[in-house]
Amino acid sequence: MSQHTTSTDVDVAVIGGGAFGTSIAFHLARDTDLSVRVIERFGVSEGTTWHSAGMVGQLRSKDPIMQVIRHSAALYASLEEGTPGLLDFRRVGSLRIATTPIRVAEMTEQVAQARALGIDAEMIAPDRIAEIVPTLDTDQILAACWIASDGYVDPEQLAVGLAQRAVELGAQISTGTTVTALTRTDEGHWVIETDGGTVTAAQVVLAGGMHTTVLARQAGAFVPLLCSRQQLIYSNPIDPEVAGYPTVREPDESMIMRASGDRLVVGSYVEDPEFDVVDDVPVTARYLFEPEFDRMIPAWDACVRRFPVLAEVGVDRVIKGPEGVTPDGEIIMAPAGPEGLWIAAGGSGHGIASAGGVGWVMSTWLATGTPPIDVTDFALDRFPASFETDPEAMLAETRLHEIGRYALVTE
Repeated sequence: MSQHTTSTDVDVAVIGGGAFGTSIAFHLARDTDLSVRVIERFGVSEGTTWHSAGMVGQLRSKDPIMQVIRHSAALYASLEEGTPGLLDFRRVGSLRIATTPIRVAEMTEQVAQARALGIDAEMIAPDRIAEIVPTLDTDQILAACWIASDGYVDPEQLAVGLAQRAVELGAQISTGTTVTALTRTDEGHWVIETDGGTVTAAQVVLAGGMHTTVLARQAGAFVPLLCSRQQLIYSNPIDPEVAGYPTVREPDESMIMRASGDRLVVGSYVEDPEFDVVDDVPVTARYLFEPEFDRMIPAWDACVRRFPVLAEVGVDRVIKGPEGVTPDGEIIMAPAGPEGLWIAAGGSGHGIASAGGVGWVMSTWLATGTPPIDVTDFALDRFPASFETDPEAMLAETRLHEIGRYALVTE
């Protein structure tokens, strides 16, 4: 990967070298005849991708996002099988736990929805859960959704692996390169000025995570994104066998868990989420906020109840990182107004899970003019234009959706 750009012409310039940007580049290089260059300010994955939770779970409440993540899960498994370690994807399955009858009813409907899309989801009883994870305490569990094709991935390695494969297929990736201006010529081409030279492109995809909103502003477009402060707890070492544990979600406790080597990683959507205006977040590689374990105690305690061994080994560290979120908690994949300008951003908690599918949707759309699925849920114009001049309303809407991340769909 080159460290600086030189003046060149490409069909598609992708700004941002995280999971979305590298996936788009990989799919374009593999599946189309379009030339592509990724421009990344730091190194691949060094924005928000590297500290993501890394869970790949296909069960969602809407068909389009399930289709996107289904593609991701299949892609990650295929690439990992072909080149073990390329993405560090572990296809260990997932458990989504239900402890109330109404949650069981919700999951049962979602499982039927997932199965209709070809996802191998099933509802299982506590005795089957105990067979899958003998160390998980099944007390008060009524049922769970089990998806064998789910798993988790090292988020940094995901982007690095996709970038590696994209370059092998002919894509160009320029790291350590900052975009300083983005303009459209009278002839309809895009000029991307950087501190390493100028790139001209027929089409531009802004995939810069939460900083996409700043990039879009340079091009005269508004993208409603905020920074959400998200935390993960890493346990002390437990046993190498935990690497084979399925991921676990317990929606009623707002708790998520996956393995990381011989440790467990715990995350949550807290009741009092914290947000920042993107412009106020320092622009540095691998930026983290000061961690606050106390805010994570409910999720940690919930995970300890399921895995009592955590009480014995304790906490190693807590990381608190920035994450780009949209007001409705869904990603953005869409044209952005000025012709040839596209947005692929707003991971909103499922960026890693959706990255493979985002690359598929965007590359197909860019190459053929038609997306492969219904993209209404991901359109930029689903948000009111008033958000640009009413940041308080945008914040209120974002907070509402983040607090309700695991609210019952049937309510």
